[in-house]
Amino acid sequence: VPRRITSMLDAAIRVSGQTVGVICCEHVGKPRTWAADEITFAGEVADQVAQALLNHERKRAEEELRKEKTFTESALDAQLDTFFVFEPLTGKAIRWNDRFRRISGYSDEEISSLKAPESYHNEEDLKKARPILEKISKEGQGTVELSLISKDGTHIPTEYNASPLRDDAGNPKYVIAIGRDITERKQVEEALRRYEHIISASSDLIAFIDAEYIYQAVNVAYLEAFGKTKEEFIGHSVAEIFGTEVFESRIRPHLDHCLSGKVSSYQHWLDLPKLGRRYLDVQHDPFYDADGSISGIAVNARDITERKRAETEREALYRRLVDASRQAGKAEIATGVLHNVGNVLNSLNVSATLVTDKLRESKIANLRKVSQWLQDQADDLGTFLTEDEKGKQLPAYLAALAEHFSSERQAILNEFKSISDNIQHIKQIVVRQQSYASDSGVTEPTVITDLIEDALSMNISNRHGIEVVREYDDIPPVIVDKHRLLQIIVNLVRNAKQAINEYRTDDKRLTLRVKLTDDERLRIEVVDNGVGIAAGNLTRVFECGFTTKEDGHGFGLHVSATTAKDMNSSLTCHSEGPGTGAIFALELPFNVAEKAA
Repeated sequence: VPRRITSMLDAAIRVSGQTVGVICCEHVGKPRTWAADEITFAGEVADQVAQALLNHERKRAEEELRKEKTFTESALDAQLDTFFVFEPLTGKAIRWNDRFRRISGYSDEEISSLKAPESYHNEEDLKKARPILEKISKEGQGTVELSLISKDGTHIPTEYNASPLRDDAGNPKYVIAIGRDITERKQVEEALRRYEHIISASSDLIAFIDAEYIYQAVNVAYLEAFGKTKEEFIGHSVAEIFGTEVFESRIRPHLDHCLSGKVSSYQHWLDLPKLGRRYLDVQHDPFYDADGSISGIAVNARDITERKRAETEREALYRRLVDASRQAGKAEIATGVLHNVGNVLNSLNVSATLVTDKLRESKIANLRKVSQWLQDQADDLGTFLTEDEKGKQLPAYLAALAEHFSSERQAILNEFKSISDNIQHIKQIVVRQQSYASDSGVTEPTVITDLIEDALSMNISNRHGIEVVREYDDIPPVIVDKHRLLQIIVNLVRNAKQAINEYRTDDKRLTLRVKLTDDERLRIEVVDNGVGIAAGNLTRVFECGFTTKEDGHGFGLHVSATTAKDMNSSLTCHSEGPGTGAIFALELPFNVAEKAA
């Protein structure tokens, strides 16, 4: 025994059920027996050493775990995708990365308190997500596109790739959702959808014909008009479609004119298999390649049959009106009617001119250029749209182009509505002319402000540069002969417009007022800041044949005053003199529609 050790007391140091060392107590000298408290003490020391070793190992493991956690969190926070872990049963958020925090706009405390996925998606998206979550629970993985709703209400298109973390029993304990912001992809997809929608939904007949007179592209409206399929057009010549004689005599000259670098426009009647006989406004635009050479022709044909028929009907109505006026035998009434029709015809001419200008200035050629770009890049469209400088600008350009065509279409529809309304007004004037001699007119509930707006639309457009100020009191519908009243208001608004344009080049202002007088009469005022009226003329403006205009005939105000009198109304005029504008006031009986009923 070394060093004359005569007695030994060993206590094993055990960690996690394994002996990792021994506490050894040694006695030198006469052999002895160890007391119970000594044995207990040795065991306690061994236990304390074991605990110290265990604590050291725990701290080391915790440090390793902390380093691993720091590394994992740093790696997750560096990701461009969102990372989110939640309990599918409770919706409690377990883990998330910095990307999710920044995109959602919520703090860590808020994320911890919010229920997933309900707090980040609307009900429609949740309906879409639930089957995916069920699929994930069974199959282990799934992908779904949803809109992540941030704290400020922004909807962020996101593609989620989700998979479960299962417990020992194999049940999904957590769901890991990795989300990618697909906003740019959605914008590109939307731009392409808009482009396709513009082409396919357009009521215009759109086609592209190459320099050999071969059809390369047509839209749905073109196919439907001719009752053919796409295959029957693409790759076939214009001569095959229309026949050689028609092509050579009527179509080819326009195409050749276009291929020489000039825009070709014309209008003609055409018998279409599915639409019947239609009047088309056709425009051919040269299509330029990137090198500046002309490779084909962009064709746009707009059906303006209704406009043509409206013009024809307008001319027929005018002729009938002249005949009816002559037969009536009352020169004063006939002259007034013709004047009112003249006002409406002028408005029709304005609308027709605006529609024609819109058609001539259409940017459809730009759309065909975009179409050619997309066709040229068809093999690698994704790269073109995301990396090429022109391609990157294409979504925004298509959106702007779509907005332009939408505005252009609405403007044309508005003008066609104005044309239709004016023709209806002419019809009413014709009917009214035939009954002037005996009938007092048909009265009906009328919203006065709507009638004034109709009169404005027939006379005032943006091109006149006149600011219209509306000062309308809240007046209920009244019983009135609205067609005769409209004639008066149209005449007053037209005169005001002419007075303003004669005197001013800027600061043009027309004020319309509707109010009740103290004696319960309905008062309509047309106020202009135009040329004004000399004091000596104030008593003469309503005389038949009196006018201060070089091209005037002096019947408009006279007929308006006479019509007002027939309606138990009065028309008056006031002006402070030349250069001060004028106020024309029409006062009517205030017969409220409800009371009359």
